[in-house]
Amino acid sequence: LLAGKYERNIEIHSNDPATRLVTVPVTLNVTGAAKITANKSLIDFADSFIGFEKSEDIVITNQGTDDLNVTSIVVNGSVFKIDTTPFTLSPKKSKTLTVKFKPTAVKSYTGTLIFKSNDPNTSSLVINLKGNGVTPPAIKVTPPSLSASLFT
Repeated sequence: LLAGKYERNIEIHSNDPATRLVTVPVTLNVTGAAKITANKSLIDFADSFIGFEKSEDIVITNQGTDDLNVTSIVVNGSVFKIDTTPFTLSPKKSKTLTVKFKPTAVKSYTGTLIFKSNDPNTSSLVINLKGNGVTPPAIKVTPPSLSASLFT
């Protein structure tokens, strides 16, 4: 059940001729809880050209029964970027975010993406990030120019 107050009546039918029906009001108060999940625990950008940006999506979902408040998004690793604006997700709703990787040197990179929220069991959801900076291809043309004469 989703968080909230639920009110209903229980009807009790009997063979008592004086009181054939008794209605009893019932109230149920449900305290919900947010539950943050992600569609992946690792984003691997693999080989990426130095100076060029590569993007990968991650989907954050609230599998809980109350609003999920993502209060901060922290990125560790200067070559990784994401929109760090806090957001709220209703129960069973999702949000797609784009993570970007732009290597600056030929080397392997690692980092983390940390979502802090009001999930009582997972207040910090950690997503691992990795990628490799590789030299972009260089083209060489020989000869540097071509010419032709056509007879028409």
